[in-house]
Amino acid sequence: MRHSDNKSIAKLINIFIIAIITLEVLAIALTFTFYPNEDESLYYNKTRLICAQKIQKVEESFASGQSNFTTWKYPYVVLNNKGEVLYASGSLNIGKSQSLESFLQFDNSSAIKYKGYIKSSFPIVINGENKGFFVAFIKHTDLEENSLFKRKLITLTPEVIMLVILSLLLLCFKIFVSKKVLKPIKKITQSSNDIIEGKFDNYVTYNSEDEVGDLSYAFELMRDELGDHIKKEENIKKSEKEVIAAISHDIKTPLSSIKAYVEAIRDGMAETLEEKEEYTSIILKKIDTLNSLVSDLLEQSKADLEVLTIRKKEVSIKPFLQKLIEEIDLELKSKNIEFIWDKGIPEGIINVDNIRIYQAVFNLISNSMKYGKGNLTISFKSYIENRYLFICIEDNGIGISPEDMPYIFNKFYRGDKSRNSRIQGSGLGLSTCKYIVEKHGGEIYCKSLKDNGSTFYFTIPLE
Repeated sequence: MRHSDNKSIAKLINIFIIAIITLEVLAIALTFTFYPNEDESLYYNKTRLICAQKIQKVEESFASGQSNFTTWKYPYVVLNNKGEVLYASGSLNIGKSQSLESFLQFDNSSAIKYKGYIKSSFPIVINGENKGFFVAFIKHTDLEENSLFKRKLITLTPEVIMLVILSLLLLCFKIFVSKKVLKPIKKITQSSNDIIEGKFDNYVTYNSEDEVGDLSYAFELMRDELGDHIKKEENIKKSEKEVIAAISHDIKTPLSSIKAYVEAIRDGMAETLEEKEEYTSIILKKIDTLNSLVSDLLEQSKADLEVLTIRKKEVSIKPFLQKLIEEIDLELKSKNIEFIWDKGIPEGIINVDNIRIYQAVFNLISNSMKYGKGNLTISFKSYIENRYLFICIEDNGIGISPEDMPYIFNKFYRGDKSRNSRIQGSGLGLSTCKYIVEKHGGEIYCKSLKDNGSTFYFTIPLE
């Protein structure tokens, strides 16, 4: 991070605070402007309560057969089912007959004509039969408990209070970030620039038990470890020159498979013609794999990069893994290695390059055989979790030392102890596995303890 980046972050914080406050003020203004009028259903319910007793008296008058309608504090109209006006308050200036369809509705023309009133219509029901209609004109102000402006203020008061509180909190946040985050990061940035220039004496001191304090502490640990890491990186770069050895390493796995099948044919394990054809077919496929692999590795050696081609196609998981297990079992039997696999193979569809996934698995198997000890046991397990197929290869070999764990997937890397042993290889196998798995959209990782074996996992996304 450059020094100017801190200034940019400070500007972004200021812009963020201003934007939040502006948006909140705008929201309050819009809410005040477009505050909804009273809900029509609310007016109707209030009107029913006001008119309830009057409607009852009108219905009693109908039931008695007398049209004895008295005045009321609100103007009202009584009509029969034919639209004939039986009673109308004098202030309304209503004719003797009305169209029920238009008169019972409260539209724009009614709102203009009877300004200040809400017109509500109610049926007059006698013994379950509709005898007519009662139309009341209630003052708008009598239906409102508070004025619209006052209700707006009451509604918006909490938002205004929240705006003030939010502004204060954002201001405190800005001060906190500037003091507790930006200033320490500036020191770390300056120290990082010194490390880039090869200066390791500009230490960062930050006496606080928070996340930035943890960052400063981790930064100092990084400084202490950086020298050793640089030495190891130099060793890795030297080993990258061993391209010829790398080609031999990757060719070795399919050659071992071919040898196992040829020995099986020689020893009479393929008794029938069908078995011999199956074995020779597998051998031919391995030879095709070798041809493809040699081409890819030659291109890799020319460009000093991994450029393995991946040609994916949809396959069914169960037959794909069953065939893979059979090939592993045959190879390990030829080497008197105990092989254990989980019979519960999952079902599903994956999009993979068969040859490359087989190559990755056999590289892991080869790695387990290479670092085995005594009675070596290799186990294979597969399962589906979170839309991913997990493949696990576990062994009881010599394990991996903690100092080597961060580098085992690096190209051409081999641990220091193994360099001095008789173990063959240039350290390309695991890096190739990582490349293949990541090109399939998955991940590969390892759990291991020194002298307690290793377990390699990799994932493949389901279709």
